[in-house]
Amino acid sequence: MAGAPTSPRMAMRHGPPVHHAGYLHKKGRMFSSAKRWIVVAGATLRNYRDKADGEPTWVSSLTGATVERAGVKGLRVVTSDRTVDFTAASETDAQIWHEKIKQGIERCFQRDYEMGSKLGEGAFAVVYNANDKVTGEEVAVKVIKKPDLEGGDALLLSREIEIMMAVQHPNCVTTYDIYDSPDALYIVMEKMQGGELFDRIAAAGAFSERDGAHVFRQLMRGVAYLHNRGIAHRDLKPENLLTVERDVSPGKMHVKIADFGLANMIGTSDDALMRTCIGTPGYVAPEIVKHTAYTSKVDCWSAGVILFIMLSGKMPFYGRDDYEIMRRIVRCQYKFRDSEWAQISDEAKSLVRGLLQVDPEARLSADEALRHPWCTSTTQSVASLSSTAGLRAMQEAKRNRMKAAVKAALGANEMAKLAREANRAVLESDERQDTTDTDVSRTSARAR
Repeated sequence: MAGAPTSPRMAMRHGPPVHHAGYLHKKGRMFSSAKRWIVVAGATLRNYRDKADGEPTWVSSLTGATVERAGVKGLRVVTSDRTVDFTAASETDAQIWHEKIKQGIERCFQRDYEMGSKLGEGAFAVVYNANDKVTGEEVAVKVIKKPDLEGGDALLLSREIEIMMAVQHPNCVTTYDIYDSPDALYIVMEKMQGGELFDRIAAAGAFSERDGAHVFRQLMRGVAYLHNRGIAHRDLKPENLLTVERDVSPGKMHVKIADFGLANMIGTSDDALMRTCIGTPGYVAPEIVKHTAYTSKVDCWSAGVILFIMLSGKMPFYGRDDYEIMRRIVRCQYKFRDSEWAQISDEAKSLVRGLLQVDPEARLSADEALRHPWCTSTTQSVASLSSTAGLRAMQEAKRNRMKAAVKAALGANEMAKLAREANRAVLESDERQDTTDTDVSRTSARAR
């Protein structure tokens, strides 16, 4: 799989990940020599028979390795599993290769960070606490085991890294370092000490509409930043909204968007349309469920769902299973029940309606949401909402599901299958309703 992008757009704390490739002659048995395409990516050395080959003939870790100049154009690399003698095309090339391989040897995760306790675990990644050995700062590191990845997973991971290296905003989690080794990829990020946003709101006990506006503005600033840079997150949900500090009041919480595993870079015109049916049931936009082309406005729908939950403590679209939830999403079936919404302002409801529009053209963009009167006002009610009890129940139920190893985000194939079933049911229901309406009209006509 690909390592870090060749042109990183942000500065790594411990220097940029090395990525260098080119042809070298490799010495073999009986003084034979063969031209090989050699790639240094992070702390990994790869040998290909030719540049066009998809798979390397061997891969070696540069962790603990040594490299020495051998003559004018020669290099000797000694790793834990092999000793390789290379010959470059010129003395200058040999010097460049020496510097790049040495950089790969010196820049490794274990040298710069000390691993700590496990924070969480996903399908093919584990997140740990870690400490920067130079600064002493506590960080979070996402460790992705390469052998566990399939083709599609590797592609998503490469895209995630590209996006993480491009994102630098106060309301998005910052990536500090990326390390590529033969068996694993280490993504070092800032440690969000406060944990999940909804956990903090539930623990606060008191949460007002003004607090909600403070939180939601931060979410939409992050979303607007991503969209303006041509990035669609595609998996906005409460679990991916984290807080910087733990013991602060809701009105002072600093919120950041995390987890760019399903994010995608989009361009302009036709390039801005995406078609992959992917995301988390309950938060996906209708156009994803319908399996039609969509834009970054799917994030605005998800933000509307999050706002609904944050203010009411209830899901706008619910059902016995994912299939039923998606049917409700396609029909945009939700209600402002008096039991949860009686004390919430009309401006807040107006913003929810503007975001939960089935037609993406009619849906508010992130920038438009930030200009909505509810977001620009500072006069929202400071009365405590009843949503915290609902949020506590939701967070506890989510933890129980996690213990049972129930996945929240669905892959493209599984999501597409559910979407097709939900759409077919909606269409069949509409056809039955049309038939019923026609029969009623005929009966009425005969009666007249």
